[in-house]
Amino acid sequence: MWDKAMQTRLDRLRAEGEARALSVEERRELELLYAELDAEETARLRPAFERMDGEAHQLMRENAAVEAVLESRRGLLARMRAEVAEWLSEHERLAARTKELVGAYA
Repeated sequence: MWDKAMQTRLDRLRAEGEARALSVEERRELELLYAELDAEETARLRPAFERMDGEAHQLMRENAAVEAVLESRRGLLARMRAEVAEWLSEHERLAARTKELVGAYA
């Protein structure tokens, strides 16, 4: 488990590495400390990543459901527009026929 002594040693090795070339043993120790720190952070963050992954999958399912509803609404709108166009055409046909009949008696 990562502790204050490990952090102090990591900080010291990093500072020394900036000031001079580290020995092979020091570089190996630094790599091991980084690996340990990485493992600790990964273990600590794993539950959050798993939760976020679950949330992302849930959002994808919800988005798919919303998209399906939107697609149905688009289909309904297209059918409604076709119906309105048909009604308008019928209205215009009847208006023209009415005009013909009224004109015949005028």
